[in-house]
Amino acid sequence: MQDYFKYAIDWLDAHNLTVVAVILSVIVAIVRSLKKRGKIDWLEAVLCGCLTLTIVSALEYLALPMQLSIFVGGIVGFKGTLWVDRMLSLIHISEPT
Repeated sequence: MQDYFKYAIDWLDAHNLTVVAVILSVIVAIVRSLKKRGKIDWLEAVLCGCLTLTIVSALEYLALPMQLSIFVGGIVGFKGTLWVDRMLSLIHISEPT
């Protein structure tokens, strides 16, 4: 059992910024939905966390500083998934011919 805890702590130590970014995104999305609608939109909060995890993996792939992950989590949670969708729609990627 102690080995399990050791592995879990080692994993959290290696991925602490990612975990904090996802948690921050979920918490900010919960607070935003409470402020706007007076109730928690759990689906939006979970989607914000998943979207944050996706963007953080892209940061790592692009060799950008992982400290940006907390910023990304805050922005995604604050603005929401629909805003991120609109921003991504503005990016026009041409199809290869």
